[in-house]
Amino acid sequence: MRSLPHPMSPVTVGVAVIVAAVLATGVQPASARPPGPQPDLQQRLGVRGVANPGRVSATAVVDRGASGTPTLSAAELEQVRGTLRRWSDENASGPSGGVIRVAYHVITARGEGDVSDARLADQVRELNLGFEGTGYRFELVRVDRTEDAGWFRMAPGSGAERKAKQALAVEPARTLNIYVCSPAQGLSGWASYPWAAPESHFIHGVVLDHAALPGGAANHRLGHTAILEVGHYLGRIEIDAAAGTGFSAAGIEHIQTVVSIYRPSLFTAPASRAVEKPEIVPSEGAEPEDGRVLSYRGPFPNPFRAETALRFTLPTRQSVSLRIYSVTGQLVRTLVDAPLPPGDHSAMFRAHDLPSGAYFAVLRAGNVQMTRTLMLIR
Repeated sequence: MRSLPHPMSPVTVGVAVIVAAVLATGVQPASARPPGPQPDLQQRLGVRGVANPGRVSATAVVDRGASGTPTLSAAELEQVRGTLRRWSDENASGPSGGVIRVAYHVITARGEGDVSDARLADQVRELNLGFEGTGYRFELVRVDRTEDAGWFRMAPGSGAERKAKQALAVEPARTLNIYVCSPAQGLSGWASYPWAAPESHFIHGVVLDHAALPGGAANHRLGHTAILEVGHYLGRIEIDAAAGTGFSAAGIEHIQTVVSIYRPSLFTAPASRAVEKPEIVPSEGAEPEDGRVLSYRGPFPNPFRAETALRFTLPTRQSVSLRIYSVTGQLVRTLVDAPLPPGDHSAMFRAHDLPSGAYFAVLRAGNVQMTRTLMLIR
């Protein structure tokens, strides 16, 4: 049985620093901040250590029960509300709703946490039921799966969270990225508030315990944990315990204003991309599911300094191996060697102990073999 986090654990302090440091900047709307990460964003996200830890608000503690979303202090709340009031005084009401695209990133450890596509779809249905009447709807657009034991146990504000999101996030300004894993300290999940960083920053999204999804082992009310955390992702701060996951008229108006200020691109169409020619067309009797074809997108980033993610898509369930070789042909890593279901997959290649130079990542899926070149630099 997992124990609940202590009121002011190191993770709690890190999360509290995030909120205090971000809001100390004046809680500017997304349009007022320069695009891309701010110069001190890594420090404010609590990844490489935080300056002036003595400034942490004593009230910025971990949110209700096993949620890792931070609670804002009274002063921080007033800063946010002041920004919303000023915007409301100067503008018409925000967009009345829209379709929010959902990308799931399922992170596993030796197969643990590998939730089915059906459970992921059930969670999207629960989100639509929970947000019924708000004008917001959710549409599943992507599922990928990554085997990484470190990311599987990520905590709020940790290096594991930052690395996982940096590698896996899909268009954060236009997509709700949901990371399914088994968070540290018994947390059921957490969300990034809209004002935590520029809307295009990878840190945005929701992290959920795989057991909190519909059909999971934990008693999380049939996926209602996601409804609460997605509410935080959209800027919902206070939740009336009597109302449960419901939304009042004032709450809906609040979210509309927050989205207008901090997530203005959420309902814009994703950037158009040229259609990629598939590397191989499945043979007869192995037709792709949902239009999928076998593809090997290779490493990202590349060149890389310490680790890189290798991404590929399977049209059908197949036996897969993914191995890394040196330029001399020596096997240096076996990343995958197992049957995998259809869909998007990724595997992390960590090269902290390897010398700089070129390496080859060889993917074998069924009778097909594909190779990508990786460049490790120091």
